[in-house]
Amino acid sequence: MGKLKSLDLLTKKGLIKSESEVQAQDLKTLSLNKKLTMLNISKTAYYYKPIEPYSKQCEIELLHEIDEIYTKYPYYGTRRIKEALKRNGFKVGRKKLKKAYEILNI
Repeated sequence: MGKLKSLDLLTKKGLIKSESEVQAQDLKTLSLNKKLTMLNISKTAYYYKPIEPYSKQCEIELLHEIDEIYTKYPYYGTRRIKEALKRNGFKVGRKKLKKAYEILNI
């Protein structure tokens, strides 16, 4: 039992999902709750699917607009780019703009 705890989360999830390939009858009859308890995984960790940052269409458009403004005016700071975005119809705060800078490597 101690060796199972040392495995990483993806390997543990793989053990649960590959139950059809396992030949032992005992593992096929265990419920999901029992398997998660044995592997010391919470249900939240098992069902969690990470969300990609800036994956929505409106956020992608925002990134393109920021890139265009920054390419045209590389000396603009966050305040000026925020105002330029406001003129173009995007309502963005400086914190979100800084996060977008990190994504764009600006």
